[in-house]
Order: sequence, then structure tokens, then C-alpha cells
Amino acid sequence: MFLLLSLISLGSRIYPDPSENSLVSDDKSDLTSGSITTGLAGSSSTDEPASPPAPAVSTTSAENDEPEAEDLVQVETEPTHEDEFVPKVFDAPSQAMQAIIDKNVMKHNKDRILLTAVANGGMADYTLNWIASLKRTKLDARFLVFAIDKELDDILTEKGFGDHVVRIPEDWFHQKLDSGMAKWLDKNYTPITHSKSLVVERLLYMGVTVWFSDVDIVFTSDTIYDYLRMKLDSRKSTEMLFTQETEQRILNSGFYIMRPTLTSKRILADSITIQDNEPKVTQQRAMNRIIDDMDLNYQHSKVALLDLSLFPHGRMYFERQIPTKYGMVPMMVHANYRIGDEKKKSLEKAGLCFDGICRTVALSLCPLIGQYDGIEPVCYSRNVDLGGNLIFQPATLIIDIVAIIMTAIMIYHIRSKYTAVGRKEIVMFFYLYMLCTFMEMLLVTGIIPISSPVYPWFAAIHMGLISATFWCLLLNGFVGFQFAEDGTPLSLWSIRISSFVFFIVVGAIAICTFKNISPFSYSAPGALWVFFFIINGICFIVYVISQIILVVNTLDDRWPLGDILFGTAFFVIGFILMFVFSVVICDQVKHYVDGLFFGAICTLLAVMMVYKYWDSITKEDLEFSVGSKQNVWEVKELMADDELSHQSSYHSTTALNQHPGATAISTPPAPAPAPPSNPYGQQYQQVEHHPF
Repeated sequence: MFLLLSLISLGSRIYPDPSENSLVSDDKSDLTSGSITTGLAGSSSTDEPASPPAPAVSTTSAENDEPEAEDLVQVETEPTHEDEFVPKVFDAPSQAMQAIIDKNVMKHNKDRILLTAVANGGMADYTLNWIASLKRTKLDARFLVFAIDKELDDILTEKGFGDHVVRIPEDWFHQKLDSGMAKWLDKNYTPITHSKSLVVERLLYMGVTVWFSDVDIVFTSDTIYDYLRMKLDSRKSTEMLFTQETEQRILNSGFYIMRPTLTSKRILADSITIQDNEPKVTQQRAMNRIIDDMDLNYQHSKVALLDLSLFPHGRMYFERQIPTKYGMVPMMVHANYRIGDEKKKSLEKAGLCFDGICRTVALSLCPLIGQYDGIEPVCYSRNVDLGGNLIFQPATLIIDIVAIIMTAIMIYHIRSKYTAVGRKEIVMFFYLYMLCTFMEMLLVTGIIPISSPVYPWFAAIHMGLISATFWCLLLNGFVGFQFAEDGTPLSLWSIRISSFVFFIVVGAIAICTFKNISPFSYSAPGALWVFFFIINGICFIVYVISQIILVVNTLDDRWPLGDILFGTAFFVIGFILMFVFSVVICDQVKHYVDGLFFGAICTLLAVMMVYKYWDSITKEDLEFSVGSKQNVWEVKELMADDELSHQSSYHSTTALNQHPGATAISTPPAPAPAPPSNPYGQQYQQVEHHPF
């Protein structure tokens, strides 16, 4: 007997009690056993033995698997029995709303599928990020955002999404909603979740298969639509697809598909009734309460669950790195379980936040940052087929070629101006600008394909050249102050060496970021943006301020301020057109050009103003001079010292008009005779002298 009892005791240790709910506790490690797409019944049935539990990762992970507070709220309202449900009757939508719905519907067999979201102005950033993810997954052609307020409607229309946004009619709401970003479970949170049910219900009665998504979801796979269609068609009984919470018994109402069946309409009607009667109950809690009473046998259930590894929630993806740590790519990521700013921070850290720069304009570094496959802008210029090769940004390519030619002309005239102050220094700036333009032409037009292994290296060189160009411009701003005599090795090599150091540092940071070399990461390219915007911007501002001081304190004429003003205006306008209005421009002109085109034009004009400004403060204008005038400079170079001394009284005493070889200008004992009038002003005047 003792031996028999021992064997029984040993057996109980080896085989755990199958009545224990291992599906709740097992999820504390990674994923639970078996397929989690078979239906809710597979996760709660006790008819079949549960799979052996996986080892837990940590106590913290275990604590994270507790249900959220919204899922613990007690629901008093009883759902309607299936036999007792009476469908509602709604008035037909307005012609405008019906037209925009029909325009965005995707047809699949008998299903009229509408990808939709509901949001207000406080969720605008997440909505734009959601749309950007649709663009990346080729789902941006047909989707519709139901705007709770006018603010979101205006924002999306302004961004070029007027065909994909519609205001929710006032008579659809059951209560007044707030326009701000609702904090989790505050007084404005549940009414917003309520509005989602109201919109989906109306769409179901229009015969639409609703593909609903929260705007804090990021689509990551361009096969997600095909996969969901396959799941809908895999069983004849399937009417709904839901993502799930950690315990695999709680539905997640942030991402689902509902066919316009009686069951779907009943679930929506009952969830709305529950929320009307019990304001503290969220849409998700109400839906789960209704589905608890349904037959959820996985063989014929009307509800099917989506795999957590392919449709992970916030804890699964951000904290446990599932499924990425297994080498898998999810089809979407839901940034739930994140409160306040933590939601955006998590998206940014994972490279899933496409706000701002790369979503707006196609910079050369954008294909290399964000995620492993880079970031695409929401709208960009169409491409052309040239000799069997696709050329992107063709209009920008033309401007880049024009810019290179114009820069070569400016360099020629600068080199022809032998006596001008700082000509050797300023010409370095134009050489760097020419190289930047050439590199941009190769990268943004696709001459060097994004898929090429050399693309990251050329992009890093481009980033380094941009920063070196701004640094060189900054140092040229101090040449006129003669801190170091222009043209001397000290002046020239200080600019050359420091610009080269800038080029190496920024280029190294760029390639380390693109290659994900620690401590840099392509998912968090903050260091690159610091140089691209902040450091380069400071260089530009300091140059402008220094030249204003130079003109005001040193020169008599104020006309050069006009060149500075126009150059600054061109640069700022180009910046705004590129990084603010690029999507709007692209959408309005039907993808023929975008902000990059106008940015290239304005940058060229700004550089030309730098040349005109420098040319105007360095003696006479030789831009269109012929050989006879240049000979004057050459003869002056060969004149004897005594001749120069004899005619020194005829020269201007302005610091910027001194000969490059001179170290200082002596003030004459008596005022010199007034020189002949000159359209550029006294400080630019070079008195004619006749050496023969």
C-alpha cells in the first residue's frame, strides 16, 4: 500500500492537474501552447488537456499579464438573446457620405470591405502615423477616417487626405465628446470608445464589412489584407475576426473585422446599450461581456482570433520582442498598454513612428532609418522610365543638373576675380555645394538604387558633405573680419581641415546609424537629425548674423543687405516647402512634383544670393567682365611698389577693398579726393588708374 501511494504521489508531480488554467499563467513567458487562431473555445475549453507550461521569463512579465482595469469593470446589463434581437432601422446616409464610403470600399467576393478608424483632433499625430503605415503597406488607396471633430477633418484635409476623411454627423452621437487626447479611463476615454461602436454599427447597416483599426496601430506587412481575406474565407461560419489580449480569452476591440450579419449587429447594439447604461464600461469590456454568452466552439464559432505573434499587442511586442526575437515580422503592432507619452516613445524606439521628416519628404537617408526597410513619404513625385531604368524625382534631377552648371559658372567668375577678399575661401563653399548636389542627384533619383550595397555609404557621404558645406559657409562669414588674413595658409587650411573633420564625423555617425552599429541605431537616428537640423541651422544663422554685422559696421552702402535678405528668404521658403507642405504640393499636382523639387530650386537661389552678396562687397562686379577689365588687375599685380605708393591716395580705405597681399590699410593724413560716382556705392568703388 505504501508503495502504491508513493507512485500516485510521484504521478501527480509529473502530470499537473489539467483543470488548472495554464493558458493564463503560461502567457507570462512568451506565447501559449498550440494555435491561437482556432477560436476562443480553444483557449478556455477543459475538454482537452492543456499544453505543458513554458518557463516564465520574469516576475515583471507575469505581473504584466494581469487584466487591465477596463476589463475588470463589472457589467450589470444583460445582453440580448439571439432570438430576441430586432435589427434597428436607420435613415440613409447623406449622398456625400455615401459617395466617400463607396469610393474607399474594397471589394472581395461578396464583401464590401472598408478599412476605417475613428479619431479626434487630439489623436491627429497618431492618425497621420497610422496613415503613413498604410502607405508603407500599400493600403493607402482606400481607407476612411471618421473624424469626431472639425479639427481632425481640417488637419487631414490640409495634409492632402480630403478624400479619406469624413465628419461624423452630430445625430450619430449619444453624448458630446471632447476634442483632446483622452487619457486612459478618464471621463472622456469611454465616450470616445463608445463613438467607435456607433460608427461601426451604422456601417454594418449600410452593408459594409467593417475592418476597424485604432489609430495607435501601425501596419507593418503589405500582405495583411490578403491574410485577413484568407482568414475570413477559411471557414463558412466566420463572421468576425478579432485580435486578442494576453489571456487569449479577452478580445481586443482595437482591431477587428465584422461582416454585416445579424450577429455582428446584435453585438454592436448590445455593446452600445451597455455603454449607454453604464458609462464606466468601455467598448472592449462591453463586447467581451456579450461574447461570453456566445457559442465559441472553434469548429463552428462565428468568431475567430488572430495569432498573437502576427498581431501583437503592446506588451507582447515592445516588452517581450515577440515575434521579432524569433526572426518574424508582425503584420501590425498595437501600441496599447501604453499611457500618455509612453505610447509615442515606444513607437519611436521601435522605429514605428513615422512623424515629421521622412514621412513628408524623400530625403536620401530615409530609406535607411526607421525600420529595417526604411521610411517612405506619404506622397512623393512619380517616376519615369528612361532606357529601361526607373528614374525617381525627374523634376528634381533637372534642377540638380541646372544647379551644378550654375555653380560651375559661379566658381569660374570667383576664380577670375584675382584681388577679391576671401575668393579662395568662398570657392571652397561652392565646391562643396556642387558635390552635395551631385550626390543628391545620384541618391534621390535612384541612379544608385536603394537596394544597392553601396547606397548606405553614398548616403553617409552625402550627409557628411551637407554638414561640411554649412560649416564652410559659417567660417567664410568670418573671413571679412580678417581674424586671419585671407588667402594665407592659416586661413585656407583652418577651413579645409575643420570642414574635413566635420565631414568625417557626420559621415561616420551616419554609416553607424545605417548599419545599426552600437550605440547608434537606424530605429533612433537622433544624432543624425541633430546635425542635419540643429547644427547646420546654427551655422546658417551665425553666417547671416555675421554678414549683417559686417555690412552695418564696415560698409557705407546697405545694398548688400538685400542680397542677405533674399538669400535667407529663399532658404527658409525652401525649407518650409520641403518639410511642411511637400505632401500638400504633391497631392495637388497629382504627384508630378513634391517639396523636394521646390526645395532644390530655393536652395540654388539661396546659394546664388551668397555669390551675389560676396561679389557685391568685393570691389567691382566682374561677373560679366571681359578680358580688358581683367587685365587691369593683372597690370596692377605687376606695378612697382613706388607706383602703387604714388597712387595710393586714389584708393578706397574700406577694409574689404584691400589687396590680398596687404596686411593693413594706413589712414591717409588728409582726406582723399572724392572718387567718381558708382552705382554700387563708395565702399565698392575701385578708382580707375592708368598705368600707361
